[in-house]
Amino acid sequence: MQPSAVRYLAMVATALTVGACSFGTQSTLPYMRSDVALRALKATGAGKIAHIVYIVQENRSFDNLFQGYPGADTVSSGKDSRGRTIRLKPVSLSHQYVIDHSATAMFAACDGTGKRPGMHCRMDGFNLEEGDDGPRDREYVYVPYN
Repeated sequence: MQPSAVRYLAMVATALTVGACSFGTQSTLPYMRSDVALRALKATGAGKIAHIVYIVQENRSFDNLFQGYPGADTVSSGKDSRGRTIRLKPVSLSHQYVIDHSATAMFAACDGTGKRPGMHCRMDGFNLEEGDDGPRDREYVYVPYN
């Protein structure tokens, strides 16, 4: 999928989510308190939406696919297990590489302090995950949309 298509789908999903959540209810968004806005949504069919399913490509996160999306709570860097701050860098979806997605890798990324693995995660052990190919610090990348 082209990066511009990903951005367009994200905008559509956001608009539909707002529409589905606010049609037929007393909205908390000021611009949605008007009958005009609600009638406009009803005319589009957005008011008939009951559920939205958000699908993410395997081994991708919201931050990875929508880094810097306006209004979204994304981050531009992450900590590694040594306490270093690693700035996320853009890597195209066409660049193929593998990051281990086994339970062992999940526990490494968790870098937990609990008595059992996966408890009290610090989420700073992504650099400890195994992988093949890809850029340096392949766990600290995002997909550019331009």
